[in-house]
Amino acid sequence: AQITIPPGKVQTIALSARQRLIADYARLFARDHESIDDAFFARLRAELRDDEILDLTVCVARFLAMGRITRVLRLDHECPIGPR
Repeated sequence: AQITIPPGKVQTIALSARQRLIADYARLFARDHESIDDAFFARLRAELRDDEILDLTVCVARFLAMGRITRVLRLDHECPIGPR
């Protein structure tokens, strides 16, 4: 797996099969949620308990929502609150 580190440097890290599955789930949840089918959930259930899948889903959803909120409100460009 590759993680892009600003400003554009790429660092390769080794992920376990479980970690890759979790990363794939997060990526699909964010970019192509309709492709998460029964077969994918079967793979998740082979590695994670139902409560872990729920926790993972809630965490991914919250981070995705916060990213969209900061983008829509343009909080990722500048802070409207100056130094005190």
